[in-house]
Amino acid sequence: MPDNQQNSKVATDLRLFVSALRSQQPTVPRVIDAEVWATLPSPCTLLWIENSSVTDGWQLSDEHIITGVPHNEWQLTLQRGQCVEVLPVGEEQWVVKPYHIGDPVTIDRYDADTPFIGQPLAEWTILRGLDYEDKGIVSGRLYPLVDSLSDVQLVLRWMLNEPDQQGGRMVWDYSERLTAAQAADRTNHKRLFDQRKDFITDNWPFLKNR
Repeated sequence: MPDNQQNSKVATDLRLFVSALRSQQPTVPRVIDAEVWATLPSPCTLLWIENSSVTDGWQLSDEHIITGVPHNEWQLTLQRGQCVEVLPVGEEQWVVKPYHIGDPVTIDRYDADTPFIGQPLAEWTILRGLDYEDKGIVSGRLYPLVDSLSDVQLVLRWMLNEPDQQGGRMVWDYSERLTAAQAADRTNHKRLFDQRKDFITDNWPFLKNR
């Protein structure tokens, strides 16, 4: 199947999967071109893991969408509804995009009440010692562009559930930050596809023996 057709099919499957969540229909966890060693929640309403590494250091709950996460050995806890997207940029960088399953998909302007990772933006920023009226924040430049996988882990933990984690705050402060649209425009799709091929190759011995 050509790459664009495969991506379209995956996107359609994900939309149907999220529709099941909206109707509260129980669903079977979907793992697509990924490595998963973490304990999966059971039962669950929604769990979608695609082109990602979710190792045994991850603690999952329910209602997660995890996409694009490279090979890692992180310690990371996701609360119910928290989702993670990691996008490769250029040859050696990544954009870190945590969000909540209930966040609005399209936002024209961010204000104090705008949901961000499941919280009003003002609450999220105050907990982290930030000013929600900062020009970068109200324009939606909320997603840090980082240089290493260790920085991805640090800033993810800080953005999700550890507002007092100073390492993540330092990564945030010193990183260029992008809007969701800028992150999509700058994504290196070749790196994303090569990562998917690596996961498929790693999974093949297990699939042959099923």
